[in-house]
Amino acid sequence: MCKQHYNPDHLLLNCTKCSNWLHGECIIKDAVKRAYEENKLKYREPEEKSVNGTIKKKTPKKEGKRKSSGAEVDSAAGADKELFTAELFQKETDVEGEKKYKLMVNDLREGHKSSKEEDVRCLLCSEMID
Repeated sequence: MCKQHYNPDHLLLNCTKCSNWLHGECIIKDAVKRAYEENKLKYREPEEKSVNGTIKKKTPKKEGKRKSSGAEVDSAAGADKELFTAELFQKETDVEGEKKYKLMVNDLREGHKSSKEEDVRCLLCSEMID
């Protein structure tokens, strides 16, 4: 659990099994991380963004090879681009007027481009979230 504060501008989902509230952003980040792991690729934390959407600078980047999260990355070759993305969306169910959150996980790798719909699961108890 990220332990970050509630922000009324961001989506929160409630797990009815364990009664915890989860940030939509945390669920998306977990889905992307799992996609990397399922494909035996190293996951790197994305650049941290400030409130206005600009990237926070940590340290100056050097051209060429660098290490990050144990994986060697060639920034000059454009290896920093995202290989997987995910998004939360609402989908109508068989019950009239009822909607359920789903995840769409996108594989952006060259030659593998595809999308996969997944159920949203609690990051703490793994129960499906409606």
